[in-house]
Amino acid sequence: MQTICIDYNQHFTRSADESWKKRCFSCWRDWKKRQESEFVAIDFDQASEIRELKRQNRALTRELKKTWIELEREHRRAALLNIMDGLTQSASTIDQQRVKQLIRLCHPDKHNGSKAANDATTWLLEQREESRR
Repeated sequence: MQTICIDYNQHFTRSADESWKKRCFSCWRDWKKRQESEFVAIDFDQASEIRELKRQNRALTRELKKTWIELEREHRRAALLNIMDGLTQSASTIDQQRVKQLIRLCHPDKHNGSKAANDATTWLLEQREESRR
């Protein structure tokens, strides 16, 4: 059966069961080579792009790990600061009954108005005021 090649408008022969053939053999061979060379070029470009994406992925993964480590460090630092703050507050908060007792024990009237007793009493009175705030 004779038909016309879609590339060069030339007649070529095909069997009745080869209705799918649209090109003569020489045009088909040229078309096939072009397709394969385009496919190889596409494969090369895609492989290059995949390599670049993998490189970027590795770099981002490293950066993410560093960020997680830094975040964990900051969490530990914040927890430690909270603990230290709690210890400072509990150390500076003196039981009110203890403060009264210490004021009575070091009051300047009991120590002949000594400067040390005056300073100690003043400090204790300040601590009492601070703990009431």
